[in-house]
Amino acid sequence: MNRIQNKAFALVNRSFINKILPPYAVLPLILCPIINMVVYNGAQLIAGQRYHYDFTSAWDNLIPLVPAWTLVYLGCFLVWIVNYILVCRESREVCYEFLSAEALSKLICGIFFIFLPTTNVRPELAGNDFCTWLLGFVYTVDRPVNLFPSIHCLAIWYSWRGLLKCKFVIFVVALQQFDGNILGPKILGDSTGLSSFWVLFSIIVFGGLFGFVGMLIGVPLFAVIYSLVGGVIQSRLTKKKMSINSEDYSNLAKVDQKAGTWSYEKMKDPTRK
Repeated sequence: MNRIQNKAFALVNRSFINKILPPYAVLPLILCPIINMVVYNGAQLIAGQRYHYDFTSAWDNLIPLVPAWTLVYLGCFLVWIVNYILVCRESREVCYEFLSAEALSKLICGIFFIFLPTTNVRPELAGNDFCTWLLGFVYTVDRPVNLFPSIHCLAIWYSWRGLLKCKFVIFVVALQQFDGNILGPKILGDSTGLSSFWVLFSIIVFGGLFGFVGMLIGVPLFAVIYSLVGGVIQSRLTKKKMSINSEDYSNLAKVDQKAGTWSYEKMKDPTRK
């Protein structure tokens, strides 16, 4: 009885795993990190004693070290694994084509690593918190070598290009673009009084400055700033007895001040005689 249950359990597990990862994709996906390690460490065995060009720039000194971002960095590996599985699930042809191109690209990177050894100066760590310890672990296992070309950037690029071959991903991306660029700004604009342009502007600017948190607070914060600036401008216009309606200033030729009052003269249409 136990033997039958074990066999049934094994069949169920195998069926479940095959739904997630087709059998034809198992070996190529296993070879993927092996090729990565061979290229990365093999290049150091060949060029480890050669002079390494320092790629540290002045920009590196301006960017503060935030150990908490190590969580995001390590999370990228999980995202890449999921993306590679999604691409390989599409079909056998897509799987072999995708991973063959990825392996060839890493071999080309290895040639650069050998003939152009690179390094950089990492900032010193200070603190005893978990994220600092985690960053120290990354320092240990991931040496500051083989910086150009970046295999991390290569993985990001292949994840994106590979997902473009997945039909359901194309639908999801199109839906996200519609929601992010059309529906979302329209809803947020109606609720905050901002146009779609200013909603996108605030998300991009604050997101670029403060990351994910900036994307969350960008729209409401910019709405407050927009309201305050608009209030100041309207107050100054009212004191000068000028119109606060922006449409009154379209095609404005000149403004004359006579006896403390303002008069408006619109430009004549040159097409009319």
